Amino acid sequence: MVVSFLVVTIGLLFFTWPSRINYSFLMLLISKNDRDVLEAFFRRIVSKVDFGYTIFGNKPVSVTGFFDPLPAENILINKGRNAITREGWTVWKRFRFLFPMKHYLFLEETSDFVPTLREIILVNKLEFIKTVNANLDLFKKILGRGVSAEKLLIELERGHISLYKLLGSHDGLYGILLGYGRENALLYQRRMELNIHNPWPQFSLSKITPSEKYQSLKEEIDVLRDLDVVEEHHVLRPIELPAFLGVRESAESKELIKQYRATEAQILQYYYSKDFLKHTLTRLSVVSKDE
Repeated sequence: MVVSFLVVTIGLLFFTWPSRINYSFLMLLISKNDRDVLEAFFRRIVSKVDFGYTIFGNKPVSVTGFFDPLPAENILINKGRNAITREGWTVWKRFRFLFPMKHYLFLEETSDFVPTLREIILVNKLEFIKTVNANLDLFKKILGRGVSAEKLLIELERGHISLYKLLGSHDGLYGILLGYGRENALLYQRRMELNIHNPWPQFSLSKITPSEKYQSLKEEIDVLRDLDVVEEHHVLRPIELPAFLGVRESAESKELIKQYRATEAQILQYYYSKDFLKHTLTRLSVVSKDE
């Protein structure tokens, strides 16, 4: 009865005076153990799987996930990481009503490829719209002339279709929204079309013709097979930069790395702080800080 009363009271407060709900007040409703689980969860997804660049930067979408159950062959390697993500997401779902989001979507989906994999997707709505609009010609070409960023967000929020399927199962559009750049994403899309290291190969006679800039299919395949893994990984770096396949020395890749570094510096301002969880949750939600 007490819990129900608190839920109703908080709900009324959010609808009437949302700016008065502050972080410290909400933390009183979450046990120390659950706060620790949330802290470990958000530290992991911010530092190790790109979510920090979606929360604090201009990366439109970040994706991670957990197995349920964890495959036997992955137990020794991934048990700890899988547990942090699975338990953190479970606790988050119990308390997410305390942190309503206006500018982000935080979703769970079943993987389109691995039924036991639960995917967690974070969408920065403003950056999503900006990125779709910057590439609207391509989105219209693949998804139809009636597509818009706002319509895609509405469909995604309804939860009736996965993000990947919403994008027509097009790796290029998916990569663009993951923040990997148009040129890089389209190179990866073409690589998948030609079944180069594609775990789910497809065959079509329409795919045997080389792209316009290549004299032969062999020439194109050789280039695509040798795409770089564009990344900057250092053992002492606590916040990993996003990594993606592309052309390392292209102007697009260099600009992306420059942007990622700037966001990394911003994340580091909070990462070592005892208020890391506060900074993260108040950034994601409409909850105010205690300042």
